[in-house]
Amino acid sequence: MANSNAVIATRAFGLFYKTFVVGNALPADTVVYGTTPAGFSDVGYTDGGLTFGLDQTRNEIRVDQEFFPVANPISEVTVTMGAELAEFTPANLRLATGLGTLTTLAANATVRGHDDLDITSAFTDSFYTILARIKQADGEVVNIALWKALATGSTSAAITPDSPATIAVEYTGLVDTSTTPGRIATVRDVTPITV
Repeated sequence: MANSNAVIATRAFGLFYKTFVVGNALPADTVVYGTTPAGFSDVGYTDGGLTFGLDQTRNEIRVDQEFFPVANPISEVTVTMGAELAEFTPANLRLATGLGTLTTLAANATVRGHDDLDITSAFTDSFYTILARIKQADGEVVNIALWKALATGSTSAAITPDSPATIAVEYTGLVDTSTTPGRIATVRDVTPITV
């Protein structure tokens, strides 16, 4: 039977992140859309939607006696999530690249504050758990998580008079080896309470 609630065309979605640690988990099914899940940070506005990719490469096995392949095993898989972040901030630049150190000086009643992203020659990979939350037609949420993700896309921004300056971000899911089998991504479709 067809399910119209599974057809998603919406502006009601958000992208969230937190530093990767072994115990990271999806928000409870009771965390409704519009609520930032505990421990996660919201990237803010995006421009152009959200992408989720599962790219698999197969390696055909052929033998002389058959015209068709006798097997076609997977030789590699890449899982990605991406977006154009529409809030041009040092924190989002750090999130999109994994580069640099972010420091903040809080403003007060007499002094302006600032956020600095200092990119230096010192470099350490930054791993995040990336979470997309999408509101369905039935009001429930689809959660998509990359458990241990690394920023892998190229980042550039253009400042123009008629479009937001966006920061392209793409994350590739790596194997979280703290579980067996190692987890990469989870897609959870929360269903409503039945009457």
